[in-house]
Amino acid sequence: MASTLKHGYYAGFRTLPGTKAWAVGEWRQEEGLRKGAVTVWVAVQTSQGATVDRTPYRSFYPGFAALAPKGCCDFSLRKKVNYHDIYLEHKKPDATDEHWDWRDDSAVKSTCCSSRGPGSVLLCTTNNVGPRGTIRDYPGFSPSVDAEAIRKAIRGIGTDEKTLISILTERSNAQRQLIVQEYQAKYEQELKDDLKGDLSGHFEHIMVALVTAPALFDAKQLKKSMKGTGTDEDALIEILTTRTSRQMKEITQAYYTAYKKSLGDDISSETSGDFRKALLTLADGRRDESLKVDEHLAKKDAQILYNAGENKWGTDEDKFTEVLCLRSFPQLRLTFDEYRNISQKDIEDSIKGELSGHFEDLLLAIVHCTRNTPAFLAARLHQALKGAGTDEFTLNRIMVSRSETDLLDIRHEFKKHYGYSLHSAIQSDTSGDYRLVLLKICGGDD
Repeated sequence: MASTLKHGYYAGFRTLPGTKAWAVGEWRQEEGLRKGAVTVWVAVQTSQGATVDRTPYRSFYPGFAALAPKGCCDFSLRKKVNYHDIYLEHKKPDATDEHWDWRDDSAVKSTCCSSRGPGSVLLCTTNNVGPRGTIRDYPGFSPSVDAEAIRKAIRGIGTDEKTLISILTERSNAQRQLIVQEYQAKYEQELKDDLKGDLSGHFEHIMVALVTAPALFDAKQLKKSMKGTGTDEDALIEILTTRTSRQMKEITQAYYTAYKKSLGDDISSETSGDFRKALLTLADGRRDESLKVDEHLAKKDAQILYNAGENKWGTDEDKFTEVLCLRSFPQLRLTFDEYRNISQKDIEDSIKGELSGHFEDLLLAIVHCTRNTPAFLAARLHQALKGAGTDEFTLNRIMVSRSETDLLDIRHEFKKHYGYSLHSAIQSDTSGDYRLVLLKICGGDD
């Protein structure tokens, strides 16, 4: 009898009016099965109540089995994207399809508590899944009280850094923006200006970042990456590959409001060639954000990429830009698997062999983010913290911008890939109040 080697849970995300909901699944890697074998057990709601059916149902890929509830829903495993992601298609009784993206959530089991009725998937809510940030809304929040406390911390005899750190790292950005408004209304002074006047160095920079709205913060980061004699291509790549289409539209608007010049114009003047074309495509915010995948399109795109590179003399760079900069991440994951079937190579290897320079770096970053965005950002943090010096520009940007979305996942990937925690890396590579605020944002050791 096979013995279980590894075990964890999957949570499928779905939004309903007024709530975020999850369906629970489970995976096991066992002896005798192909490495990474996945079994999905689907919790369902029937007229007899909640059940979890464990009868093997069907397998679309060798070594992977999807299990479905008896008599009400047809759940089939359509795609194993990588070791952490599974794509399921749900055939409802009315013959319409629903699509779910399932993701390993570090072996956290959901607690089922609501459903959409007989014959439907049991939806589960949990405190352990959802936004994977370290900073959330502060309960009992009062912008007036916080504004007064901050004013006192700044204007008193000496600066009360502990109070500033405590307030600004324990409030969400939306709450901080209310503090900024209250501060301006009460004292007729911009909070960021008072922070700049009273603080200094890297500590000043990160505290000002915390009171800046996300879109404006990213706009300022982009401007800084293109300002002066040189361009920070790595920063451009990081920001433009990790923001959603909606975020990019907000950033573009914030950029124009702040600098009276379009983001596209500045990118055009500071970059060139295929790298410029791809950056401009990303900056337009036209990437598909749907979770649905199209197998026919994936096969077609995989063939297009193969014909544009490995299967011809020379490279058609525009085809790489079109596919990698416009398709959704779930769609790209399927395309990359189809590409491997055609070329017998991973897409990364083909990009390295066919392209070069910053354009190559950009496309590899897109592939990395498609497969695992937190791992990509963990690598960026590792690069910023290793060696003799610290890249505070990158460190501040990632810690602040991901603090409410996926910093917990970034911490997990950092520890998994480098053998020590992000917390310990910050502890050893920074100092003073700057270290304290970074550790507060980090949220704990792993």
